[in-house]
Amino acid sequence: MKNISYIHSDMFNFLSLALSQKDLKKRSINDLCKFTIQQIKTISKKNIIFPTYNYNFTKTKNFDYFHDTSQVGSLSEYFRKLYKDNRSLVPVFSDCSNSKFLKKIKTKFPLGKNSVFEILKNNNSNIIFFGTKFAPSFIMHIEHC
Repeated sequence: MKNISYIHSDMFNFLSLALSQKDLKKRSINDLCKFTIQQIKTISKKNIIFPTYNYNFTKTKNFDYFHDTSQVGSLSEYFRKLYKDNRSLVPVFSDCSNSKFLKKIKTKFPLGKNSVFEILKNNNSNIIFFGTKFAPSFIMHIEHC
């Protein structure tokens, strides 16, 4: 598989640069999410992955693939709802994609062999920081290797 972009995002930081305050106030959160996803699609590769991390598993020991929300931003939660059938099965560090390949990932360890990050590495993928500062996610995979 080729053409993968892993997206770290800060939608509100991006929107504050892309739209006027007047425009921001007129639009609903869903419209703003849709607009941001469209902008991401114009600069990313075909297959998009968003982190949809949910830290509640460490407390509850339960992971509901379809219903556990993303706790890393409004945009990743919006994306998760759009593609809820395409989420990885890793309880805390789940990812969601507009493609179905994440369901094939069987590992529960998010950094090692057969993880999303190994797929990114093996496919010469992009990691895009969209409106956000650097996040060291892939570096943790490199350190693990």
